This record gives sequence, structure tokens and C-alpha cells, in this order.
Amino acid sequence: MSAQYYPIDKNIKLQPYVGAGLNITEFFDEETGAGAEGLGYDELTLDNPVGLAVQAGMDYAFDEKMFVNASVCMPRSAQKPH
Repeated sequence: MSAQYYPIDKNIKLQPYVGAGLNITEFFDEETGAGAEGLGYDELTLDNPVGLAVQAGMDYAFDEKMFVNASVCMPRSAQKPH
């Protein structure tokens, strides 16, 4: 979930934006592979972290109903395997 801010007039075709929001990650079926087991790790446990996500991107409008989007999102959390 995120909120985005578009600083330029909405009538311009190329719209850059920045955003921030909530990152929620859920891990399931955690398993170790043969390589990890060979190093003495036989079990992997991951928490389901919650953290901040920041985003930057741009929309290009072809017309009122169609556009293309490109964005980069950096989720942050305090997840550490144990």
C-alpha cells in the first residue's frame, strides 16, 4: 500500500512521481537447499516483516485511457534469517 505524489500539472504527458508506503512480506515454505545443509544449516526460519517502502517513477500518457509506467521501489524491513 502506498501514496504517490505527482508534482507536475496533470495535463502533461510525462508525469514523474515519488511515493512512500507500507511493505508487508509473508514468507512460506522456507526450506534450505543441499548447499546450505552441507554447511551445517538444516533449518531456516523467517519472520513476516513489516517496513517502509519508498518509490520513484514516471507515467507516460498516450491518451486519457492508456499509459505506460516505469518505477523503482525500495522496500525496507528488519528481516534477518535465523
